[in-house]
Amino acid sequence: MILFAPDGTLLNRVFGATAVQISRIAPMPGSYLLIVGDTVGGYGTYQLTGSGFATGFKLCPPQIYGADLIVGAVGGRSGSNYVLLATTNVAWPLNAWTPIRTNQFGTFGECSVTNPFKGDVSEQYFRVRTL
Repeated sequence: MILFAPDGTLLNRVFGATAVQISRIAPMPGSYLLIVGDTVGGYGTYQLTGSGFATGFKLCPPQIYGADLIVGAVGGRSGSNYVLLATTNVAWPLNAWTPIRTNQFGTFGECSVTNPFKGDVSEQYFRVRTL
């Protein structure tokens, strides 16, 4: 079993075992690649399980990478539309929040929006609304 991070970094590699366990926290947002196979023929019956995954719609904690602010969510309906909203006052009604981006959820119900990070803003709140 081989696990790669979204930037291509090798995270884990395990060979020669009939049962393998990888336990780690994702070091960055994005899509990870997990390759499962055997070294003989590359085919067979495999069972993949996971724990610590959440069900339902979840807005991920915003992350700052350099000069970028990344906001993401998981659990949307694949191909359906969403709008990311932002405000500096969480008490404002939803119609007063500023739309940042409208797009579609990805194949796995995920979305990710990258915007310039505004260091002069002391607080900012985000919501994702499905359309």
